[in-house]
Amino acid sequence: MIKSSYSPEAIDSKVVSKVFVVRDGKEVLLLLRPEGIPHGGLWDLPGGHILVGERLLDGTIREVREESELEIEKEDLVPVYDDGGLNYFFYADNWKGHFKRSHEHIDDAWIKLEDLTSYDMGPRYNKVMSKFLELYEGRDEDQVG
Repeated sequence: MIKSSYSPEAIDSKVVSKVFVVRDGKEVLLLLRPEGIPHGGLWDLPGGHILVGERLLDGTIREVREESELEIEKEDLVPVYDDGGLNYFFYADNWKGHFKRSHEHIDDAWIKLEDLTSYDMGPRYNKVMSKFLELYEGRDEDQVG
């Protein structure tokens, strides 16, 4: 059972935060959204809506935990992109735990960095994907988790 200080009645804000979870410096975790919901049938990153009153990084960590059972520390979230206030993207290559997909998605895959752009994530990810790849491939190797 995932611990949360928020009740099921907690109200989502309009702010969304997603994380490129990187494994061994070579792969990124993608989750497939089911049909019949917004962006259904598209691949997505772990993350989701930040709750009203919740801090951005706390909500980001909570969402990743809920969708994957992976644990990420605040200091391991590296900013990738934000659109000015509603959508935030991070990457994390230092995390703990054993991945387990939640009921919110119907499939998952660890995708090689070089294959990431061949997965249909919808046009909302085009700019974000290129920013992530540019940033991650240019990172300081001595600081990799």
